[in-house]
Amino acid sequence: MREDKAELRARVYLLERERSALELKLSSQEAQQAAQQATVQHLQAQLQDVERRLQAQHQQVNMPLPLYIVYIPTG
Repeated sequence: MREDKAELRARVYLLERERSALELKLSSQEAQQAAQQATVQHLQAQLQDVERRLQAQHQQVNMPLPLYIVYIPTG
């Protein structure tokens, strides 16, 4: 009977340690996921900025140049 209780106590102790380790691992993974999500959002914002810049450059390139007529007197 005492041996059974000691065995159960040892098992409970090991299960509690395993549970603590799993909770720590889960917490770490959640923090890593949050960091990755922040990175994705940052990269998306950078991509949008680059796309806006390229679009603005494209519009400037395709914009017709102003035409200046210069009168040159010939005499």
